[in-house]
Amino acid sequence: MKDKQIREILIEYLKNQYDRARIYQEKNIGTSICDLMLVYDELIGFDIKSDGDNYERLNGQIDAYSMVFDKNYIVVGKTHEKSAIERVPVEWGVLCIEDDNIKLVREAKNNKKVNRKSQLSILWLTELKNILVRNNMPRCAQKKSYIIDKIHSTIDDKTLLKNIVEELLSRDYSIIDAKDMTIKIEHNLL
Repeated sequence: MKDKQIREILIEYLKNQYDRARIYQEKNIGTSICDLMLVYDELIGFDIKSDGDNYERLNGQIDAYSMVFDKNYIVVGKTHEKSAIERVPVEWGVLCIEDDNIKLVREAKNNKKVNRKSQLSILWLTELKNILVRNNMPRCAQKKSYIIDKIHSTIDDKTLLKNIVEELLSRDYSIIDAKDMTIKIEHNLL
């Protein structure tokens, strides 16, 4: 199964699993690129390995994902189902896609290595300033790294995660005059 097929099936699966979420594709995280990032009440990373892929870059991807995501999944075609379990840490989930079906091989556990400072680094400067305002902190005209340090050292972990999630769920690409390529999931609950 090819990357595009796996990605399409995974996106449809996620659309059916969540009421309000946002999916980012090809998201830069440090020195790696996350194939798919789901923002819900936490950040979840998905690394896709198609049947033609190998594991050459996986260790670096695991390190990068572990810093940024609260949970991680490797999503594979049938070819990699058994080997994927052995190649990713035990807290990573494994999803296998075959013939338009998705099978949960292993549920992801909470990532204890996640670093909120790393999560803050994927936010835009405007979004960081929104967090300052939301938490009654003085706005500052410093560099992004200074603001990240200030936020990280001041706001508790639980509140910080909520703030990061809210910024990513409501990200507005029109402020940078760019097309929004994310996928928004918003089901009306009656």
